[in-house]
Amino acid sequence: MTKVAIIDYDCGNIFSLANALKKINQPFEIINDASTLNNFDHAILPGVGSFGPAIKHLKHMGFDNELREFDQKGKSIFGICLGMQLMLTESHENGIHQGIGLIEGSVERIQPKNISERVPNIGWANVIANSANKTGELFFNKTDEQQQYYFVHSYHAILKNQADVAARIEYSGSELTAAISKEHIHGVQFHPEKSGQNGLKLFDLIQSEFWI
Repeated sequence: MTKVAIIDYDCGNIFSLANALKKINQPFEIINDASTLNNFDHAILPGVGSFGPAIKHLKHMGFDNELREFDQKGKSIFGICLGMQLMLTESHENGIHQGIGLIEGSVERIQPKNISERVPNIGWANVIANSANKTGELFFNKTDEQQQYYFVHSYHAILKNQADVAARIEYSGSELTAAISKEHIHGVQFHPEKSGQNGLKLFDLIQSEFWI
C-alpha cells in the first residue's frame, strides 16, 4: 500500500488526522521538509487558522512550489479545511492573498442571508453531491441516510468552474462549497478526522480509489 505524506507546516490538526489514518490502516509519514515531498505519491494538506499566515508559512517552507510540481507530475493532493482553501487561486481573508493555484477559485467570507445565522459556521451539516462531478458522486452519493460532516469555517470557496465543486451544503438560504475535485486534486471544507464514522468512511473511500 502506498505511503501518504501529511504536510506539517504548523497550521494543521496533525494529531487527529494521523489517528484517523491509523484507524483505516493507511501508512503515512508526517513531513516538514518540502524537498522530501517528491518521495511520495499522495499528499494531504491539512489546515486550521487564517489564510494569510498559513500561505506565508507554507511558502517560507517551500511547499507551494513543491505542491505545484507534485500536481504537474499527476500525483494526488487532498486538502482539508484551510488546506483546501490554500489550493485555490486567492483569498480575501483580511486582505488579498495569492494561493497555490491548483484549482481556479477564490476564498470569500460567508455572507448569511438570515442575519440571525452565525458566522463562523460551526457544527454538523448534510453534504450534497454535485452530480456534475464524478468524485462528488462517488464520495457523497447519499448511500447513507445522512452524509453529515463537521464544519468550522468563516470563509468559503467560490470556484470559477462549478464542475470542480464536488459537493455543497445549504447554509442560511445559500449553497456553500463543501468539497472540490479536479482530476487528481481534491479537498473538503469540513474536517473528516473529526466527523466520526462518516469521516472514516470517506478516508476509506479515498484510500481505495486514490491511495493505491
